[in-house]
Amino acid sequence: MTEATTPAENGNGKKPKGMPIRLIVLLVVAAALAAVAYFFFYAPVPEEKAIPKPPITAVDMGVLVVNLADGTNGRYLRLSVVVEIPEDKLIQDEFKKREHRIRHGFLTTLRHKTSADVRSLDSMDAIRADLLDELNRHLTTGEAQNVFFTEYMVQ
Repeated sequence: MTEATTPAENGNGKKPKGMPIRLIVLLVVAAALAAVAYFFFYAPVPEEKAIPKPPITAVDMGVLVVNLADGTNGRYLRLSVVVEIPEDKLIQDEFKKREHRIRHGFLTTLRHKTSADVRSLDSMDAIRADLLDELNRHLTTGEAQNVFFTEYMVQ
């Protein structure tokens, strides 16, 4: 009589080799996916080297007093302005040569404001941004960094 063969055996008594190869391929694919996931989610991102900004210098532009665009109310705005520009000889020379134009631009920008424009909570930041834009419009060799107020009064 013949012995019954199990499904794991083929006709000659040996187990098929297909299962371990599949297992190895599956493990290799899983390891590759794990490596990709690690590098995608957890690997450190190389930091971009920041270019150091040149040192800045503060320039006091003095006091600016303008009538506001409210009509005949007699309202005015008084500001003391300090601007920050890079400590670069070319930019500083250009600033000195054009300071009268920059100051005129500041006055023109401020004269278009109403008392409602300058009294709101966000008005100082908006005016600072407007004056910085006006300042950088006149500079061609570089840019000013910031505008600050040391005095801000609405009457």
